[in-house]
Amino acid sequence: MEDLEDAILSHCEALSLCPLGNLYRSSSLSSLGTALHTRYAQSGRMPQDLEDAISFHYEALTLCPLGHPHHCLFLHNLARAIFSRYNQSSMVEDLDKSFSLYEQGTNELTSSLQHQLVAAIDWVAKAQLYHHRSLVKAYSTTLHLLDHCLILHPDVESQQKFLAAAHIPRSLASNAASAAINAGDLKVAVELLEQGRAILWSKMEGYRHPLDRLCQVDKQLADLLQNLSMKLEHFSLSRSVQLDTAGTMGPVALEAQLHQHRILSEDWERAVKKVRKLDGFSDFLQAIPFSTLQMAAAEGPVILINISNYRSDAIILYGNSLPILVTLPQVYCADLTHFSKQLALARDTRTGMNHSKSISSILRTLWNNIVSPVIDHLAEMGVPEKSRIWWCPTSELCALPLHAAGPYQRLQKNLPDIYISSYISTLSALIRARSNTTFGQSVVPKLLVVGQPCETLPNVQNEIDNVQQLGAFVDVIVGAEANHDKVLHGLQHHSWAHFACHGHLGDNSQPFHASFELYGGSYLTLLDLIQARLPNAELAFLSACHSAEGDFITPDENIHLAAAMQFCGFRSVVGTLWAMDDQDGPIISKEFYKHMFRKPGNKADFRDSAEALNLATRTMRKSGEERGLC
Repeated sequence: MEDLEDAILSHCEALSLCPLGNLYRSSSLSSLGTALHTRYAQSGRMPQDLEDAISFHYEALTLCPLGHPHHCLFLHNLARAIFSRYNQSSMVEDLDKSFSLYEQGTNELTSSLQHQLVAAIDWVAKAQLYHHRSLVKAYSTTLHLLDHCLILHPDVESQQKFLAAAHIPRSLASNAASAAINAGDLKVAVELLEQGRAILWSKMEGYRHPLDRLCQVDKQLADLLQNLSMKLEHFSLSRSVQLDTAGTMGPVALEAQLHQHRILSEDWERAVKKVRKLDGFSDFLQAIPFSTLQMAAAEGPVILINISNYRSDAIILYGNSLPILVTLPQVYCADLTHFSKQLALARDTRTGMNHSKSISSILRTLWNNIVSPVIDHLAEMGVPEKSRIWWCPTSELCALPLHAAGPYQRLQKNLPDIYISSYISTLSALIRARSNTTFGQSVVPKLLVVGQPCETLPNVQNEIDNVQQLGAFVDVIVGAEANHDKVLHGLQHHSWAHFACHGHLGDNSQPFHASFELYGGSYLTLLDLIQARLPNAELAFLSACHSAEGDFITPDENIHLAAAMQFCGFRSVVGTLWAMDDQDGPIISKEFYKHMFRKPGNKADFRDSAEALNLATRTMRKSGEERGLC
């Protein structure tokens, strides 16, 4: 408290030295108001502190002209103070005034994006607490600002660190969707979920990394937009208001500063509008509408499983029908986290044990609480058995094997016996995978096998031999030839790829360092893959540990090797959620390719991969050879 009292005295002294109307005075007033608000919050015994804080914040805003970079910050401070008064007095007008100020602050285009984002996150938290009617708008604004804030970070690793360390709620997108579900608007729920998940991949695919796709269409416009973004951020985060030798700024100089910022902001908005007029860029820097997202369900049902802190639900998209809600009242984030840890322990190959009972228990729970209610609705909708369905899990559910769920009782069907499951990270990713109509025909593919047999993977050679026997269209890179450059070069010239080697997770602070282990301890990293351009890629089979296992810090971003393979061009990817048993590789790959190449003349269609994997795993279970593989 002594430090706080000293701060209040210092702010009072600074205020006494500031001439009336000086911009320093507005900053000092705001700082004094914040200090008094803090003293009130800590003691709760001095209501006058709160009234004085509100008064000082109002005066600071009066002295701070519209367009000033600190305007959002001052609005946020006032909103917080008035919200505290509502908690004291329960005056509804204070509550509405507070949320009105939050909305104003988050729409201050000339203020720092980070100031706007902090205000928006605070708005969300308070609107959620009081179930305020502005809640859905608060979430939508927050996701929009979060999307824009990534412009400030030059590369994908710094963007990931921003998402992980910027005090952004991990379940922001899911909580946003739950708010829209509570409001009875399933279309908006789908839009918000899409807008807030896999942001990093979306930015790299679209306008970031850095503006790659736009560069290919209009390099001049891409360069202009990047330059404007950098200037705007530098302006917002720097001390843009320069004082003269007397410590003041005249109205002419101030207006010149604000005018410069307004011009930059208007130029940036005009550039964005130009981008949106280009073919394929209509959704640039804005949420994708439901009418577009619904296209993901054109070839079969897509099931979004939304796990939030407030409720859990499944939303089924099917054809052109309206979305269907399936409530999941028995599903909680904490339980799913516990199941993930249980599953990791049960599958830990270092223990030399396979806790099949524990795995079966988890699969039954997933079936009872999530999958079975969804399957019942699919049956009511007339979706025939053996159809293909696409799961889009969120939050902690991304680490659990929904596709393997079932009652696991005699004479009862498990999910693999009913439907053929696939996973997607987002609806947009599925739409993009189908976007090129030249793909999907039965042709003889060029298949590249990358293998690295070693003492800990003695069965890899058998797996390589099995695949090589498919025909002359198979090329193998193994041993010393399996180095970083040769593998990347090989991927450029093959439409199919099969990796049989060690897979490694990146640590939570560096998930983009996940990798395939190649010859002599060299690695092909996730970052290497996302920099590759593979326009002819179709199918990747990743017979490697952890290839579809993401990090726990940013789970909804799906940062793993399988996602990287899909990003760099592969339309269909087979991956593993955990450590893979070396004995399973040769068996499952043999059964997988047996179905893929069932047609004469070695012709195959990569779109059969989900069915082939389903048949392969079911065959392994029937033969008793499966060792916990899901």
